[in-house]
Amino acid sequence: MPVNTQRYEELGIRTTKNYLEGMFGEVPLERLSKEYYGRPRNCFGCFLPCDRTWVVSQGPYAGSYGAGLESAQTHHPFSRLGISDLDVVFHLNTLVDKYGIDLMDWAGVTGLAIECYLNGIISSEDTEGLNLDLGAGEAIVELLEKIVYRKGLGDILAEGVKGAAEKIGRGAEKHAMHVKGLSIDSRDPRGSKAWGLGYAISSRGADHCRTLVPDLAPGIDRFSEEGKPAMVKWCEECMAIQHCLEVCIFLWRNYDSTVPPLLANIYGAVTGVEVSGDQMMKVGERLVNLERCFNIREGLQKSDDTLPDRFTKETLPSGPSQGHVVKIGPMVDEYYERRGWNVESGLPKRANWKPSG
Repeated sequence: MPVNTQRYEELGIRTTKNYLEGMFGEVPLERLSKEYYGRPRNCFGCFLPCDRTWVVSQGPYAGSYGAGLESAQTHHPFSRLGISDLDVVFHLNTLVDKYGIDLMDWAGVTGLAIECYLNGIISSEDTEGLNLDLGAGEAIVELLEKIVYRKGLGDILAEGVKGAAEKIGRGAEKHAMHVKGLSIDSRDPRGSKAWGLGYAISSRGADHCRTLVPDLAPGIDRFSEEGKPAMVKWCEECMAIQHCLEVCIFLWRNYDSTVPPLLANIYGAVTGVEVSGDQMMKVGERLVNLERCFNIREGLQKSDDTLPDRFTKETLPSGPSQGHVVKIGPMVDEYYERRGWNVESGLPKRANWKPSG
């Protein structure tokens, strides 16, 4: 888990201070291992224990425990909200699990609240005296409780990052990092352009798990928009198949031409129906088209396939990704063309629905 966090730090694309910056500081791998981590853990029936249990053993949050150390567990309470106290980080993870709320969306709406507080959009009166500064661990813990029980400001924040920003108003939308209402939850797209396109076009909103594009691999220019629409389209179709087959999306992270035939073999072994890799990819393409048609029916417009201004107009202030923005418009247009969608409206064309031979 923290290996991804460390890699993002090195590239300057870490989820830092609600995406105001791209670097937070060294990832304390040795301390995490010695002070918090327990035994490895795997999903039921899986041969790969990619998870770990953890526990806070001392201090005011002693006894906080859980499992599930994907990158999100340290990205969001840690660097996104500026919290350097690991006891608080893991306690917050315990609380979101206890209350059954989404860690990433909670971090997104909390980042919104902090930025609004620091920019004078909400006051200490609105927060009932809470000092919502970056890194203010105790205040962030208390705010989480308010969100869960919909008390005071928490009643507004419980609407999610998009809804909360609209209710707060007064320019709060500028500080809401989301696509289609879903909080942006992973690496900074200014240093990972393909992921930025993946955020923008995903049918669910900013869900990086709909593409998982390997644009940090050797030989790929992560800063270039060129070639990224084709990469995103191909990976999106692979992911659509994996989601349908309920195959772990983390086992195949480096997509190449061997993946579709492998997925076809898995499907054939379970169902007895022989299909080719190309046929599987056609199914993936149709799934993406069907989701698009559903969203269009529900009011989706081309203008929704975009990123917050922070990523398209504001450059990262420092680090290895300094000076970059995402030129999202041309990438979206090319993505539409490759999908056979109308470039002006984003509507799939009837030709996409011809039955295969």
